[in-house]
Amino acid sequence: MLPRFGSYFLSVAQIQRQNAPKYGGGAVDAAAQARRGFCYTGGWSMQSQRGGMKTISVFGSSQVRPGDPVYDDAETIGRGLARAGYAVMSGGYHGVMEAVSKGAREAGGHVIGVTTDQIGSRFAVQPNAWLSETHNYALLRDRLLHMVERSDGYLAMPGGVGTLHEISETWELLRIGALPRRPFVVYGEMWTLLIKQLQATRFISGGFEERYVASALQPAAALDLLENWWQRMQLDAPPGID
Repeated sequence: MLPRFGSYFLSVAQIQRQNAPKYGGGAVDAAAQARRGFCYTGGWSMQSQRGGMKTISVFGSSQVRPGDPVYDDAETIGRGLARAGYAVMSGGYHGVMEAVSKGAREAGGHVIGVTTDQIGSRFAVQPNAWLSETHNYALLRDRLLHMVERSDGYLAMPGGVGTLHEISETWELLRIGALPRRPFVVYGEMWTLLIKQLQATRFISGGFEERYVASALQPAAALDLLENWWQRMQLDAPPGID
């Protein structure tokens, strides 16, 4: 499968210069991205880029608003991540993305938003007001690549098709070894039930898959899974489904 990913990102080199993704205020060389490919055995880590601070990417719905339990849980999780010393990365817009950004920023954390013209322009939305830094890409796929590659762990809140896409791609890249092992937590009954249903079929490798994805139903449990994952990794005792 790795050659297929390599071929996919080779096509990125064909993007015209004006469509190259923006990072840190400058254009990233698309050909260089293609040469780097999508196999992260080198283990890019934002921890090394932020003076030892790990970065957690949070995925989730853009539809929830303040007062919704999912929004409130995301805000609590953002606050907890910041207090634990993590930088928080999200898709940068509203809903869960806004909530986790708000919680983290109000707790004094560093908050990263990764946006894309394919959403911002199409739906006329602006990044939320709680971001410390932003990165904008022309293409949705490059936005997801940034969030998957440049994080030390992942947390997926409830969401729709976009969140399902983010979960599926992250899980598969961990599974095939295209990413180094990193903590990956799905949050809430929706994803917990889905994971359990998948694992109950003959198409998923049971306990083997538990090495890659864990689930939590409460903010404290999600934070604990992330915070303790590195110790469990050293002991080779991967987290499982609650």
